Amino acid sequence: MKIIVFSDSHGRYETLEKVYQMHPNADLYLHLGDGERDFDKLIDAHPQIKYIHVAGNCDFASFSPDFEVILAPGGHKIYAEHGYLSGVKSGYGRIKQTAKAKGCDIVFFGHTHIPHYEYDDGMWVANPGSAREWCYAIADITEKGVLISLTEVY
Repeated sequence: MKIIVFSDSHGRYETLEKVYQMHPNADLYLHLGDGERDFDKLIDAHPQIKYIHVAGNCDFASFSPDFEVILAPGGHKIYAEHGYLSGVKSGYGRIKQTAKAKGCDIVFFGHTHIPHYEYDDGMWVANPGSAREWCYAIADITEKGVLISLTEVY
């Protein structure tokens, strides 16, 4: 399962479109909030894509959920949240605890605009950074394992 992960596009639709053009066959496109209108534009332009969106603190009047739990190959479960509700600007402890309580071993969050990746105590934790600054992540999840890459659009 190939997942393209965006967060914090804040009006920079062109990043989402360019990344889509680079990865048109991804299995899932995940937006972690603060750019719901940008992501809606991508969905309108490419209605065939499979996608999930969670609300960010700047997604005013959003009907999107605050978090999602996504089943992935190999028995993996992904916890996706924007991050402001878990206070990620002060540390990642709360979001890791929430994910663990929901049986998840992969965590994606945004909010800080700072790309981050770690593997800690059996849990993959990643922030793709801000799509506003041309950053995103690619997650390849298979029966054999998990590979998360933080990257930029060039």
